[in-house]
Order: sequence, then C-alpha cells, then structure tokens
Amino acid sequence: MTREAEIGSVRELSTVGKLWRGETDFTRWLARNIGDLDRVLGLGLRDARPEEKAGAFRVDIVAETYDDSIAIENQFGQSDHKHFGQLLTYIAHPDQQISQGIWIVESARDEHVKAVERLNEAETVRIWMVKVSAIRIGDSFPAPLFEIIVAPLEAGESSDSWTGTEADRGLKGPQIKARHFQTALFAQAEQDAINSPFRRLSPRPAQQRDTPALGQGLLYRLAVKQGEARVLVTNRKPRNGPGTWLELYDELNAESDRIASEFANAGPQRELMWWDDRSTNGRWGVTYAVDIDLERPDKEKLRELNQAAAAMKAVFDPRIERLSDKFEEA
Repeated sequence: MTREAEIGSVRELSTVGKLWRGETDFTRWLARNIGDLDRVLGLGLRDARPEEKAGAFRVDIVAETYDDSIAIENQFGQSDHKHFGQLLTYIAHPDQQISQGIWIVESARDEHVKAVERLNEAETVRIWMVKVSAIRIGDSFPAPLFEIIVAPLEAGESSDSWTGTEADRGLKGPQIKARHFQTALFAQAEQDAINSPFRRLSPRPAQQRDTPALGQGLLYRLAVKQGEARVLVTNRKPRNGPGTWLELYDELNAESDRIASEFANAGPQRELMWWDDRSTNGRWGVTYAVDIDLERPDKEKLRELNQAAAAMKAVFDPRIERLSDKFEEA
C-alpha cells in the first residue's frame, strides 16, 4: 500500500508581533536575514546596515542592491503617514543620496498604495511596498512571509519587452538592459584594444559595476541609468568612523588643471566632473558621463565611454600609487 504524503496546512498568525517583540527586533532580524526579503524582490539585497544615520534621524535599514543603496522602513500594523513620511525623508536626505526605498507593513491602506503607485509612475523615486505576515506550516516554527503590494513599473516589466537570450531568463527588465549594455561596452573595449579598467569584467545584471583601483579604499565604477552611462573614480563609503582616503580628494583636486589637460589629451570629448560629499556622505568622486541609449547603444558612444575609462585609469593610477603610502588603511 502506498503511503500518502503528509502535507501541512499554512496558518497565518494574528500579527508579526508573535515573532518579534517590536519593530526594532524585527529590523535587527531582517538586517541579518536580508536574503529572505530578497528572494521575493530579486534586487540583490546585501550588506544591510540597521539604524544607519541620516542627519538627526536613523533609517531602519540601508542595504545595497544591484543598482544602488536602498532605504528600508519597517512598520507593524496598518500603513500610516508617519512611516511613509519617514521613508521619503530618508530617501531624499543628502546623507544617503539614494532614490529608492522599501516600505514593509502588515497591511496597506488604499490611499498609501495609490500614493506609492503615483510616485513610481512619476519616476522621481522607486518604492516597493511589501506586506509581511507571520505563518506556521502545521506545528512548525513560525516564519515571516513577504508579499509585494506595489513595485516600480520597470521592476515589474516582463522580459518579453526585451529581446533577450537564455541568460536573461528570470531577470527584470532593467537588469536585462544593464547586462546587454555591459556586453556591448566590454566587447567594444576588446575590439578596439582599449585599456579600460572594466575591459576584463564579465557582464552582470547590475546597473553598477565596481573594480578596484590602486589602493584598497578606492574603486573605478561603471553606473548606468535610463539615458546615461557614467564612469568614475571614487572612494569606498566609510562604514565606521571617518574612514580613510577622504583627504585624497584634496590632493587630487589640487592638480585638477593638470589632470584635466592630461585627460583631454588622451582623447575624451567631455570634461571630468568633480564632486565632494565627504562632509555629509563620506564620499567623493570624479565622473565622466555620456548620454546614451542603453537598449541600442551607438558604437561611437561606447568607444567614447571606454576611452574615458582608460584615460581616467591612466591619469589617476600613477597619482594614487604615489600617494598610497599616505592614505593606505592601517
């Protein structure tokens, strides 16, 4: 006689308070188990930091994604104006410099759902609204269940909207576009034998790609968004205390005229942009930006971006190497 498989029934507990004593305990748990949320969202969530400062406020969680940093606001009970306002404040605060957020609630008011949808439609911010509930399967341990209520329009795009390959299966629209753009950019660098710092990288479904510069506190970054691609040299964001390599900006900026001349002689058509957010965000950078169609990038624009990345490496690597002993982390 064949034994029938035992299948448990899902039981939803009355509140998530059955799992955690309060929002603070939930926040700490989520920061340690951010992958549980990412299995639902697919954003590449990692490096979750609870209670991250934003001026006089503290964000529940700031995490990294495939694209950028993201603010996470957690709320037990029904969605309310207070938590919604807090999330928007964190997103807009200059200490964080992020434009996307996740609002986790037990239940969502229709007014807040519509407000989040309107903001996403305007494309000024990207917000995911997520329901969290507590469940058991039979007599198992209780567990959280995450369900998407609202997602940015582009995050919900079907891969059918892009003529993709087998490697694109399961990816979101922006991830597919980013990977295809990287494929074209890196192939152009190989074809032209341009010594870009990104030349040997493998394409990934990420709108931001980093590769180390000389000095463990620095990196070269490729960042894309709709209609624009940028290459930059920047410092890694300090996590504890003031961090290192912050003052290197002053050393480099003191040579900005000479750097600009050497960079222009290397062939790029546009000027470098210098930015200094050390006092608010612990970051600085030197950027080269190109307007470009990510879906159908022009070869000349790809060549220009690769040449700019190579020129940036040629200009900054010798200076970083010369100054590395002064700024290298102990």
